[in-house]
This record gives sequence, structure tokens and C-alpha cells, in this order.
Amino acid sequence: MKCDRCNFENPENESYCINCGQKLPEKPMVTHIIVKFSNKIPKNNENNNYYSVTYRGPDNTEINDTAYGCIKKTMKDNKKLFIAIILNLIVAGTGHLYLKRYYRGIIFLILTIGLCLTSLYNSQFVNLVISAYVIQTIDVIFCYYERQ
Repeated sequence: MKCDRCNFENPENESYCINCGQKLPEKPMVTHIIVKFSNKIPKNNENNNYYSVTYRGPDNTEINDTAYGCIKKTMKDNKKLFIAIILNLIVAGTGHLYLKRYYRGIIFLILTIGLCLTSLYNSQFVNLVISAYVIQTIDVIFCYYERQ
């Protein structure tokens, strides 16, 4: 270990510099956490994904044995995305409002109403209305995962 003051290389077990007597800095405690997903699923709970976590300390010495736990994917989260998509398809912009993206929801709502009114007078704008719905639905999905 090098001394901060004189840059003398000291043996690893020394706490003071042999050359100048300065107290050597303590070794930093380096810890690595390795997360591995496992295909081994216990018979008692087949619906959850299991993962293992291994903690490793300095010099790759293992500090703790592998621990197992489960990642629970709740249906409530998937239900919220499904509701946002359905609301957006029924009335444009409401999916964003449901996800509490009020500014985007109002902009998409006004844009779609304007395109719908324009398509009543000119049938070429129908494709733009359909495109706007598709873009809004994709944006709802992105907004949902952005909040996660």
C-alpha cells in the first residue's frame, strides 16, 4: 500500500508508513453485488420469477452465501396499462389523463377533435385521424413505462 505523503510502497499488513511514519489510509471496502436470474422455480410458487443475489467483498472473497427471493409482477400494474390503452382508444387523450399526463392528454384531445372536424369536410383527413390514434396509443405505452 502506498503512502499518501511520501509515495513509499509499504507491505499490505502495515498501518503506518515505514519510511515517514504517516498513518496509511485504510483499504476501501469494495463490494460487488451479482444478481442472477434462475430458471429453477420452487414447486410451492410457480408464478413468480426467482433471482439469486451473491455479495462479494475485497479480493473476490464471498461475504454472504447466495440468497433467493422472488420478483412479484402485480396484475394491478398490467391492468393500469390496459385501462389507459382502452380509454385512449375510446376517447383520444383520456389515456394520458388517466396516467396523470394532463398536458399531453389535453393536447392530443384538442388535436384529435380538430382532425375529426376537418375530416367531416375533407375525407382525406381520415387517415390522419387514424394515425393520430395510433401515435397516441404508442405514446400512452411509452408514458406508462416512463413512470415505472
